[in-house]
Amino acid sequence: MKKLGTLLLGGLAALGLAGCGNGQQVDPDLVTVRIGLVGEQLDQWEHARDTLLDAGINLELVRFTGWVEPNVALAEGELDLNAFQTYSFLDNFNDSNNQNLVPIAETVIMHFGIYSDSVTDLADVPVGGQVSIPDDPTNLGRALLVLQSAGLIEIDPAVGFVPTPNDIVYNPLELTFVEVTAQQLPRTMPDVALALMNASIANDAGLNPHEDALFLEPLTPNSPFINIIAARLEDADNEVFQTIVEHFQTDEVAAIIDRISAGASFPVWTH
Repeated sequence: MKKLGTLLLGGLAALGLAGCGNGQQVDPDLVTVRIGLVGEQLDQWEHARDTLLDAGINLELVRFTGWVEPNVALAEGELDLNAFQTYSFLDNFNDSNNQNLVPIAETVIMHFGIYSDSVTDLADVPVGGQVSIPDDPTNLGRALLVLQSAGLIEIDPAVGFVPTPNDIVYNPLELTFVEVTAQQLPRTMPDVALALMNASIANDAGLNPHEDALFLEPLTPNSPFINIIAARLEDADNEVFQTIVEHFQTDEVAAIIDRISAGASFPVWTH
């Protein structure tokens, strides 16, 4: 726990944690729930927050710029919930940090894509080209699986959903890999042949996955890359949290997600 606490304090100081309130004084009779989120476009959560007021809940949106800190904050009790990660990412965090955060609901599944400033067709990827990929294990592995789906590499099938570059068994273009923080991937595009990122990162960078990606990951049911709302184990059946889920999983929120993601994120409760 000491390690988690140190990371939390350092992360919040470095990243400038900020709440995304509605600018109004909060009714003290409301139940306040703090949820950690990542990304620039949070319209869907702002809509849910507004509707929850009638249910007696003040949902405080807390924005992070990294993908580890929201789990640290949840584990340490600084948050009540978070909603930013996939099943696979959560499993890796729990295993790596001896934690037992749990999913309480599903939100979206978003396309992971291949982007480039210099290549207009995957057939033109240069031999020895550099490829920027996320540096966290689950999204790094997902990026490599996308490259395999696109026919650019082959991965040892025994490694499952979290391969590393060492698990590549066929790399005919001798691609090399640059691992960077996910949020920095768009900035690498002028310097690499290919950059791999998920739809939320692409959207925040002004990219339209359906128009700008050279290749989009095929989406499958029961994917480990479905995004979830997470809580601490002891809060898995919290009735207030289930009310928040009900106010999020609506047709109105689904329409907002479709709008802000340009159709590259799919609300799983509608499919």
